[in-house]
Amino acid sequence: MRTKWSYAESVIAELQNDYPGRDIKIDPREVLLRLDAQVNQLAKQGYLDNWKMGHGASVDEQFITTWEGIVITDPANKMPSSFTIPANYAALPRNGGIEQVYFDNLFTGNKTRYYDPIIIKSFREVAMYRNNMAGNLEGRLSGYPKGRTFIFDRGGVGAKYGNVGIRLAIRDSSAIGDSDPYPIPADIEQQVIAELVDWFRDRRKQPTDTIKDANDKA
Repeated sequence: MRTKWSYAESVIAELQNDYPGRDIKIDPREVLLRLDAQVNQLAKQGYLDNWKMGHGASVDEQFITTWEGIVITDPANKMPSSFTIPANYAALPRNGGIEQVYFDNLFTGNKTRYYDPIIIKSFREVAMYRNNMAGNLEGRLSGYPKGRTFIFDRGGVGAKYGNVGIRLAIRDSSAIGDSDPYPIPADIEQQVIAELVDWFRDRRKQPTDTIKDANDKA
């Protein structure tokens, strides 16, 4: 599987081949930012396509990024516990951008184990079920996102269950090591590279710099 830097190298190499002699300077980190944006757009489109075709509202596993060891804040006076969501995720229907929230100590540690999925609700659903007999979800843990904060339906969650992990529908290169694989479905690898090359070509439309003086006129 290709690493994230191999995608940046492919894009830069193709751009350099377009303009022999051009003193082209593109920061690979800039390519990675565009790579993330392009892949996230494809993930969103894939989610909507699955939904329309009746395959279920889901994002392919290769578009998911996982963060672990997130510390939960337990306010005083039994106020609801919360944690900061580590990245902006794809804006998908019904909070589909948050694929899963789970406890890190499911199989290790000395905290209370919690095996059921944490139910992810919208703020509207919280208000709707507040006075409903089914609102307590039979005691199961739930929560909802509010901006960059995930708020649980009760307090003391961190003290009882420990840290959490979260799986988001986003490809974030900053969360991937330089030599680690950058997961993209094999059938769209070349599409992603081609679209990135086209984006940088459009941005750099200008007379060709044919003088090899190490000065990029862009």
